[in-house]
Amino acid sequence: MLILLSLLLACGDKDGGDDTSSATDDTGNPGDGGGTGADGGTSGDGGGTSGDGGGTGDGGGTGDGGTEPPPDPALVGVTGGGRVLDPLRGSALSYTATVQPSSFGVLLDAVVVDGSGAVVTVLADDLAPTLDPMDPSLAALDVAWDGRSGDGVPAAPGVYTVTFTLHDGAGLTWGEQGADTFVVRTGVVAGTWGQSELEDDERVPLLWHKAAGASPYWSDAGTTAAFQLEAVSSGEGAKEVATQVPAPWDDLETPPDGWEGVNLPQAFAWDSRPTLTLSLGGDLGPSGKAVSWAASIEGWELIDGSVTSGTLVFRKAEALTDTLGVREGSLSLVLSADEQVVATQEVPYRIYALMGPATFDSDVSPHLAWVAAVDQALRGIEGVEPTDAAVLDALIEWVFTESDLRYDTRSGASYYMSYSGGWTGGRFNFRGFLDRTSGTIVNCSDCSGIAGVFANMLGVGLDYSIILSNFQLNEIKAIGVDDYTSCPFGPSGCGFSYHAVTTNDLSETIWDATLALDGDKDPGSEPWTELLVQSIPGAEYLERLVRSGRADYYYDDSRVRIQ
Repeated sequence: MLILLSLLLACGDKDGGDDTSSATDDTGNPGDGGGTGADGGTSGDGGGTSGDGGGTGDGGGTGDGGTEPPPDPALVGVTGGGRVLDPLRGSALSYTATVQPSSFGVLLDAVVVDGSGAVVTVLADDLAPTLDPMDPSLAALDVAWDGRSGDGVPAAPGVYTVTFTLHDGAGLTWGEQGADTFVVRTGVVAGTWGQSELEDDERVPLLWHKAAGASPYWSDAGTTAAFQLEAVSSGEGAKEVATQVPAPWDDLETPPDGWEGVNLPQAFAWDSRPTLTLSLGGDLGPSGKAVSWAASIEGWELIDGSVTSGTLVFRKAEALTDTLGVREGSLSLVLSADEQVVATQEVPYRIYALMGPATFDSDVSPHLAWVAAVDQALRGIEGVEPTDAAVLDALIEWVFTESDLRYDTRSGASYYMSYSGGWTGGRFNFRGFLDRTSGTIVNCSDCSGIAGVFANMLGVGLDYSIILSNFQLNEIKAIGVDDYTSCPFGPSGCGFSYHAVTTNDLSETIWDATLALDGDKDPGSEPWTELLVQSIPGAEYLERLVRSGRADYYYDDSRVRIQ
């Protein structure tokens, strides 16, 4: 009996605890009062601190079986929605789907659907996301949409959703998320320069001199639009393309007879801050109210209008230029939604930077700035300082040294200038001169008319003056002639019966494109020092020109008229 009792006590808990089977525990695992506890418990003499022979839970560890299974993969988020896309003028938009955890073998699909749920195009099909190098617990897939269907057709304006689906490729789906995008059509359909009535927005009317119809003259009146387009796009389906603003009209003589392919050049005073009014077309759809639209042109200020109103008025932030000349280039109009660029459009231009409006005694056609005249004159004196004297000096040099003209050394007759009703009635056949209908031979009246017309068209007031009469000459070099002489008409022709020059101050200062004087101390003999007649005092001019005889200025407030 004592032996049996000893065996029973030896098989019990040494601490006198609960009885534990030595055959099989609750999990069916072998016991002996220790070994592996119930439900995968830790080893010990009869179990752990609690549970059926286990650790802190049912059988130990952190859960049933010891290790918690990983969660199902999920779409953490999709970025790129709430944006605006113009498939004709903008760039493709990017969309990113983020997946967590990244260790699972998962796949992603991405499609674009319209408002009815119809699929427009497929962006991704069974593509695996890429591990994020900065956070290995994440993976991502990037796709891009250019606003077109799978067949290349630009999507119509409206709301579209880029939808991502996370799946295992065998039918199990873990989630779906989407990002909305507004598809729009944007663009400029008309542009007009000037018209703001601001003091420094001085647009100068331009004239073309070979128009069809009853009158050969056509003027933009300083108010006509530069361009007008029918719509922001043309073509249908996959052939739909954005309409572009044409290059500046390059015919300097003939005006357009319609608006197709037309973008008229403009003229402004050099120190103007021009305004440009742009009319917008297209279709913003729901984005007009859903996002914040903005418009910008580098170097210009938006002073009125908005994208949603359809009208934008820009003003140059600084003066047009600091010299006279031809300014050519392109303005880049940028349309943005919520500070993201949606579309860009180029607006080409050609601007003539003048001193101001034409300064003839008349301000009606044909006494305006001719495109054919200001274009060649400004290119000839490009970069000149914007003062009357500097412009006149440059014009004289350009006409005298760069033209194809030659003085009439036979008789000194005029070919383009006439005096209707007397010396004050000077009329210049400028159309004929531009075409050289009477050739390239000229006299002093022609040259005074040439200088006068060009100057007044550039906005510099210039009159002509008549020097009378019958005087002998010092050494001169006539336009288009290589040598100095005091007898430009031969041995028996050593004087002028009259001579026409130009002035802007009643002959106090003289400009003359007909001849160059001898600029040294002795203007009547060799050697010769070429002196162009640029801003020369009237008294000095007569001293250097006249060898003998009485000569003086008359009719020196006469301004040339265009015949």
